[in-house]
Amino acid sequence: MKHDVVMQAVEDSWKDEWVVDRKRRNWTWTSDLMVRIEDTTERDLAEDERQYTEEWAASTSSSPPERRCYTIYYGRSFVEVVDMISVDDGAGLIPMPDGPGHLHVSRWRYQFGKILEPTGDHQGNLDQYLRRFGIEVAG
Repeated sequence: MKHDVVMQAVEDSWKDEWVVDRKRRNWTWTSDLMVRIEDTTERDLAEDERQYTEEWAASTSSSPPERRCYTIYYGRSFVEVVDMISVDDGAGLIPMPDGPGHLHVSRWRYQFGKILEPTGDHQGNLDQYLRRFGIEVAG
């Protein structure tokens, strides 16, 4: 499968199409079990690289925001790394905005964030967090 096909499949998928292993922080797409997402933060980012100090996140979060790293694989092959920002002690997981001072995220990153969105009491909170932080979804 080509890179752009995997990326499009992720964007077009729905949260309930993914099997989640919360203990291992791993998501597998039920339509093609070769497509998976792993939280690779501990492996890929040093402790100091996890600190996220952009004003939008630091000023209104109840705890220090943390950069998280998620890797998409097709089988054992690397496809893409996606950075997310964890806020409020992990209750919120927000796609990293496109650049410093740019409070917008692509439609693709938004859809990716919806896949990773916590369940239970925190389900549906991505949209609430985007409003709270003034982040817009582009296109």
